[in-house]
Amino acid sequence: MIFSYIKTCFRNKTRSKEYTNRVKEWFDSGEWSQHCSPDDVARNLGLTRYELNTCCKKLFGKPFIASRNTVRIESAQEIIAMNPNYTSSMVASMCGFSDRRNFEHYFEERYGITPATYRQRFKAKMKKR
Repeated sequence: MIFSYIKTCFRNKTRSKEYTNRVKEWFDSGEWSQHCSPDDVARNLGLTRYELNTCCKKLFGKPFIASRNTVRIESAQEIIAMNPNYTSSMVASMCGFSDRRNFEHYFEERYGITPATYRQRFKAKMKKR
């Protein structure tokens, strides 16, 4: 009986590591920029939504939606820096946000300034160089 319990624990730990690797690969692949629900992502990875959230908490310390938004916003910051003439709507779409307002809200929440202000400051900094 104890051997069976240990075997089950080991199998669950191995499975958990495999699931976490799947989620990490999904984020590394850039698929986070696609418009898809957490349920769709979980299904495509062969996980439940609960398992997806658990893996994200292990990787990023946050559930799936918060983790995905963080990755999207960090990517948006890089895109704006490389392409300061892109509009917020363009950047939002490239990063997987369904609308500009939602994107601007998360950007401001993360960095304390709007994407437009960030863009202006970045352009000003580049002119000084």
